[in-house]
Amino acid sequence: MTYHPKEIERTAVFLATKAEDSFHHVKSLAEKLDVTTEAILAPEFLLTQGLRFTFDVRHPFRGLEGGFMELRAYANGKGQGGPLLEKSSKEIREHMLQIDTLPRMAAKPTTTRELIARIEGAHHESKQLLKTSALLSDAYFLYTPSQIWLSALLLVDEPLARFYISTKRTPESDIKVRLLSMLKKCGQLLRSSRTGQPDNEEKKELKRINKKLARCRNPQKMDLIGMNQAQKRDPSQNGGEGLDEKVAKKRKLEREQSMKEGEDLFGPSIHKGN
Repeated sequence: MTYHPKEIERTAVFLATKAEDSFHHVKSLAEKLDVTTEAILAPEFLLTQGLRFTFDVRHPFRGLEGGFMELRAYANGKGQGGPLLEKSSKEIREHMLQIDTLPRMAAKPTTTRELIARIEGAHHESKQLLKTSALLSDAYFLYTPSQIWLSALLLVDEPLARFYISTKRTPESDIKVRLLSMLKKCGQLLRSSRTGQPDNEEKKELKRINKKLARCRNPQKMDLIGMNQAQKRDPSQNGGEGLDEKVAKKRKLEREQSMKEGEDLFGPSIHKGN
């Protein structure tokens, strides 16, 4: 690994606050993370190159919020089903009241308030799964964002998840059967993932990996701040004084190599088929 994850992580957080319209000033972020502003800004261009300047990264949290907005609307008798479902809002709500309960529930919900309470509980648990298991597994590489959040809901409240899917597809739909099969596989992956709170054995293993990473890294790429300053420095400034030809060529090669590594940070481009 060329760059340490912690050095890229804080820059990714800063970049995400700008891309998601939740901007935090770099100075305040640096104070919270106990680092310098240069440590946050130095890898920024490298990271944007790796993303190929595509900042609208799809994740399951948007789908989660949209799905639960629909569930709340169904509970209030205001939601509408999919185009293939010929049911009124009142009929969908009545169907929602008939879905199976969970073992931890004392009784089946009979009022809108009780339905909303069940939905909010499932929303909280699903969100926690997306914050931990989904990030610590290979789910993001194997499944789409919508499949991931539906799998999280299937794990925490399967009857509610099946109800939601039934509002989009008819019971005899082949797509529904295949979707449920895929969601169960994704759910197994999320269930088998480690939690966000490692135990003592995991902490020891993380420390061992961190020491190994320190020995395996390219020493020329460890100082990201120095690399960033070298890239910004222009040999043509001050009439070319202060930099001999060898140093100028070396820095030019370093800039070109850095740009190439930035493009390959997340792998080669995915070419669409004709």
